[in-house]
Amino acid sequence: MGVIKITETALAVVIKKYYRGCHLRMWLRLQRCYTAHHFYTFPDFYASALMERSMKSKLLFTLCVVTAIASCQRYAVTLNNQPVYSPAPLYKGYKIADEGLAACVKQAIADQKVTEPTALSTLSCTFAGVKDLSGIAVFSKLRSINLSNNQLASIQPLLFMAELSTVNLNENPNVVCEDVASLETLLPSALIEANACSQ
Repeated sequence: MGVIKITETALAVVIKKYYRGCHLRMWLRLQRCYTAHHFYTFPDFYASALMERSMKSKLLFTLCVVTAIASCQRYAVTLNNQPVYSPAPLYKGYKIADEGLAACVKQAIADQKVTEPTALSTLSCTFAGVKDLSGIAVFSKLRSINLSNNQLASIQPLLFMAELSTVNLNENPNVVCEDVASLETLLPSALIEANACSQ
């Protein structure tokens, strides 16, 4: 999580580049502030501003910065080292032993800004070397999961995920056929793909 510190004598905004879309929104908002209140020009995707001495200008620019930062939801904002805004932390309460699955889940949580387990809706872990799905059931509201081209055998944790509507198990030849049949029975309206399984 990035941290933006605003001092009383000058507003200095140092922005870490996480992804272009977020910075573009912030850039446009800060440019509007510049146009309205005659602040100094901001460099591309980074902002550094010195404001007028009056308290009114300080308050106006502070409001502009906080509004811009809020659109990104990845920055903590402080004013004179006092917290002004802090985004909710990403969810870390899962316990997944399989390294490939754990890495995939971590990336999905970051991409979707998941702050609680029920907020994760899609997961794509293709070619990730996943062998074990233990621990995945904590994401009980998961609706779509792609586990194709891995090394799965048991898929029993998926049997406890009633919200699934799309499941891709293709190219996992060691998946137990009985487990696939059980999943199809439990999720009759779901699209379940498994082009190979083991008897």
